[in-house]
Amino acid sequence: VAPESSSAAIFQISNPSAIGATDLAFTNVLPAGLTLATGANAFSNCTDLDISAPDGGSTISVSGGRLGGGSDCLVRVDVVPAAGVFSTYTNISGSLTSSLGNSGASMADLQVSNPLSFTKSFSPSIIQVGAISRLTLTMAAPSGTIVAIAVTDRLPTGLRVAPIPNLVSNCNGTPTAAAGSDTFTLFGGFLLAPATCEISFDVVASAAGRYANRTDVLTNNLGTSGRANAVLDVVRSTLLKRFEGNVRPGDIVDLTFELRNYDRADALTNLSFTDDLSAMLAGAVAVGLPQSDVCGAGSQISGTTLLSLTGGSLPPSGSCTFTVPIQIPAGAAPGSYANTTSTITGLLSAAPFADVAASAELGVVLAPRLTKVINPSTARPGQSLSVDFTLTNVDTANAATQIGFTDAVDRWFPTNGLSAVPAPGFCNGAIATSFLSAGELILQVIGASLPPGGSCSFSVQLPVPTTLPPGVYTNRTSNVTALIAGLSVEGSGAEADLTVVAAPQLSKAFLDDPVNAGDVVTLQFALT
Repeated sequence: VAPESSSAAIFQISNPSAIGATDLAFTNVLPAGLTLATGANAFSNCTDLDISAPDGGSTISVSGGRLGGGSDCLVRVDVVPAAGVFSTYTNISGSLTSSLGNSGASMADLQVSNPLSFTKSFSPSIIQVGAISRLTLTMAAPSGTIVAIAVTDRLPTGLRVAPIPNLVSNCNGTPTAAAGSDTFTLFGGFLLAPATCEISFDVVASAAGRYANRTDVLTNNLGTSGRANAVLDVVRSTLLKRFEGNVRPGDIVDLTFELRNYDRADALTNLSFTDDLSAMLAGAVAVGLPQSDVCGAGSQISGTTLLSLTGGSLPPSGSCTFTVPIQIPAGAAPGSYANTTSTITGLLSAAPFADVAASAELGVVLAPRLTKVINPSTARPGQSLSVDFTLTNVDTANAATQIGFTDAVDRWFPTNGLSAVPAPGFCNGAIATSFLSAGELILQVIGASLPPGGSCSFSVQLPVPTTLPPGVYTNRTSNVTALIAGLSVEGSGAEADLTVVAAPQLSKAFLDDPVNAGDVVTLQFALT
């Protein structure tokens, strides 16, 4: 590995005896220059084993484990060699003891020889749910030319790339951190030493907790540099907030608030906070307010540019959620906008209560706009529909390529399939296909391209099932993705309603039956 890059210290425990071992225990004091990683990722598959491996420490303590006869198990902890030191570290553990006696010590060498050091960090390292932290990967080499640098960073569950990744790199190659993804990759990076390079992007957490993040092994033309470790602490709070996806200039995005009472015995009352939209983005305004009883009887969210919640209440362990539509100004520049509330205040069992502000990141993107129109919008069972789509590149300076989206048709209503899709090549090279996925009919459009400010339209034909009951059926596509100016963008999809009416029924009957030849008979028609 390289200096400052982590390596996994693995202790393999084997029990050749037919008798199970209990009270497994050993201590390992690391040699000078070797420390436990920040986010040491201590792990064991030994039964009931306790591991002490404090971040930045030098001692690993293991106790209390059990291991069946004829079985194996392991203990794994990440360690980091000192900066700037190229050496071989010999690590000798203390003796392994158990109910079967003393099994002796173990020894392993860690060779630090690769010149490309690899570290990572979160800034800030403590955030609230929904807030942004910047993840930075740093590579440094004192000499030589380092090429073919490649690494993957798989974020832990609950941590994702932010809606606007703000990916920045001077490590060359191809770094990728797609919005909403849990994976970062770098391929083909290179560094002309002596030099340092950094890759950074924004991440967001969906739940409180301690997120220990360890990359895969970094590889390069000189071998492997090890891994990079870091820890992000996400604290819980009474007030949480999030924007429901990215938004285009001039469109509306939903801002969702969630309030939680973590006290199991006492209610929260008289809850209030404010949210200054103008401080986030000038011209952003709430629509459809006030809303009443959003968080307990008598509560209200009101305002246009300054949102205000008053009179909120939560029972013990209770929660509430409400959504405010936010109109984004048509002239908003693409980018990431931080939105932070005031402190939330109230009463907890009649005593004054306060908790920290909540933050969320709004992503304004020039993603292509998708609209859909159903023709006719009111139909009868058995009738054929034309579903007309229009894609528009709202970016007037850059072309949009690799435009795509999907439409889960069977979530609209059960159908026997699309009767017609456009031929390949529409919208400057797009392909439309329909296929079954997990029993659902999916329409997929990929590969569309549009010039700056350009648009294109296409249609698919869809029969209404003859057995479909009357009602209003809402269909929504996936988000629209594209590549603009070398960056991946994603915007909201399109929605449309179909109203199905019962088909009229025609019946007829002879009123005079039977009759004689030559008689006049009455034939009655009934239309219902």
